[in-house]
Order: sequence, then structure tokens, then C-alpha cells
Amino acid sequence: MARCEAHIASLREEAPRAGLGAATGRFIEHIATLGERYGAHLFVCFDDSRVPPSTNMLEGFFGRAKRPLRRACGTGSTSNSIAQNLGGEYLAAFALLESSRGMLGDALVPRDALRFREERRRIASAEAPITRRRSLVRKFDQHVARLRAHRGLSAAPG
Repeated sequence: MARCEAHIASLREEAPRAGLGAATGRFIEHIATLGERYGAHLFVCFDDSRVPPSTNMLEGFFGRAKRPLRRACGTGSTSNSIAQNLGGEYLAAFALLESSRGMLGDALVPRDALRFREERRRIASAEAPITRRRSLVRKFDQHVARLRAHRGLSAAPG
């Protein structure tokens, strides 16, 4: 906080008070007033050992929470999904599930992992034609160029 106060003090000394720079001077006075009023509350998080030095763990948690939704919904985004609609309730449930994994150990792992993998392969195989059709629509030009290259035709029609 001392560095912040010193910086504001130096800005106060250098700020113009009249002429075209008067608005800047008033703004710096406003910032200084806010600093005096709220300064004691600004950096208290750095004194709390529960607050991590970066947001990496928090961002990782959100990534782990949204990954299953993107996979289940087959989308690249979680906007307008369970995560958006339920918000805090979904994240709280996911955090509870994630914390219970350590206590439950392998209890959450499918009992027959081979059968589970085979079922996932079967689902992927059943979805393959739909995925291919969607890819053809979304990337039509790329597919045509690939087919032309495979047949030895020029890339552009002519």
C-alpha cells in the first residue's frame, strides 16, 4: 500500500490545477480521495494465506467443470448450457464431486472400464456419419479442395 500511496502523492504534486489540465488535476484529487477512503481495504487479500497468488487454480477448476459439459453437449462453448443456467449450483455440485473423489478413491471409476470404453467407441461410431455431414457443411470448401487434390485436379475450378 505504501507504494500506491507514494505514487498517488507524486501524481498530486505534478497534476496541473488550472488551464487545460485542470480536469486531470480534479481526477487525480478524486483518485486520492478514494484511496484515502478505501485504501485500507484494497490489498488485504495479500495478507490472507487462503488467497492464492494467482488465479491459475481457479481457472483450472472452471476448465475442469466445463469440459464434461462441452463433451456431453458436443459443443465448443458452454454458453447457454447447464453451467450458465444453473450457475453457482452447478459449480458447487461439481466442487463437491471433485472433493469427494479423493475420499471415495476408485468408487467413481466405472466398474467395467473395458465395457465402458467399448460403449464409448460404439457411440462414436454411430455418431460418425452425423459428424461427417456436419463437417462437410461447415468446411465445404476445404473438403472440395482435398478431393480435387486427391483426384489430381487443380485446386480452383476452371
